[in-house]
Amino acid sequence: NILAHPDFVRGEVFTSFVEKNLAELTKTPAKRKKKKAAANAQPVKMTVEAPFEGSVVEVKVKAGDVVQSGDTIAVLSAMKLDTDVRVENGGTILEVKASAGQQLSGGDPILVMESVAAAEDESDDEEAGVTTRGGRRGAQGFFSAGDPLEPWLESASCPAPTSSSSVLKSSVRTDDARFQARLKANQALAAELKQRLAQVSAGGSAKSVEQHLKRDKFMARDRIGRILDPGTKFLELSQLAAWGM
Repeated sequence: NILAHPDFVRGEVFTSFVEKNLAELTKTPAKRKKKKAAANAQPVKMTVEAPFEGSVVEVKVKAGDVVQSGDTIAVLSAMKLDTDVRVENGGTILEVKASAGQQLSGGDPILVMESVAAAEDESDDEEAGVTTRGGRRGAQGFFSAGDPLEPWLESASCPAPTSSSSVLKSSVRTDDARFQARLKANQALAAELKQRLAQVSAGGSAKSVEQHLKRDKFMARDRIGRILDPGTKFLELSQLAAWGM
């Protein structure tokens, strides 16, 4: 495990690290243990959610289908990559909530299924999760299939949040006069910012825009909007550059 390498643990990973440890980096990682349902496990209703924001390319299952651990239930598209969303445990599909072409945010439901909690078995199998076409594996890294560096994060795992996590509490008094004064001032600034951004987004005076459109030309932001992927938001930077100059 490269993450347990003495140099890595000491924080002494330099530009020559890969070259010096290439043999160790290219070792075939140990397969994960396969999960199977316990004999006395009870079926539970669970929702499979989108792991990130993206557009649904295809939903591969329908209500009533029976799936096994690791089966692909949908394909999401984001950042020009198609990502297979797989189920961790087997079960029966109760309801499909997403459809092809739909834009989902991270955490949005894809489907509802009835599943049986799984326990680890001694047989080997690959871990269920998210596998991305085009050379990316969800939450694992950006290594292409067969890449010698793919084992780097093969056995890495993120710790689950625990109930002992501290809760940050605010001591702000919203009824305080100073709070109200600052709130009013910041709301005025926010309103002024929105007004200026709207003015910039217009692309100029009404007369200038009218003349531009009469020449059968699109405004700059309209041209950009026409080449964006469906459901993608346009993030414009430095909108107020040279304001007032």
